Amino acid sequence: MPSNVGLPKTATIQNGAAAVINSNVKASGGQLKSLLITNLTGATFYVKLYDKASIVVPASDVPFHVIPVATLTTLNLTGLEIRCLNGITIGVTTSVTDTDAAGTITTAKQARLTVIYK
Repeated sequence: MPSNVGLPKTATIQNGAAAVINSNVKASGGQLKSLLITNLTGATFYVKLYDKASIVVPASDVPFHVIPVATLTTLNLTGLEIRCLNGITIGVTTSVTDTDAAGTITTAKQARLTVIYK
């Protein structure tokens, strides 16, 4: 059965400590349907989308899309039809650089994402 058939699923991602967020949402092909992103930090952070079946290697993997999220902002991106052939993985960092391993979010629970996908 194709991966885009069936009811959407939801994943919630939140940083638990000072870290770069690196979360594999789905380990096989699928479709990103919506993102609700909240930035409670004192700086812009960047949500990075990867077509990958496992977690990201921040120093070498390149995202296919980067979404800047300004400080104290919530973005609600709905109606998305983004297909990922290999998997859906999301990274969040304070650096816009594609291959960044050091742009940590310094305070726990300041970056929150809700992902709806198939």
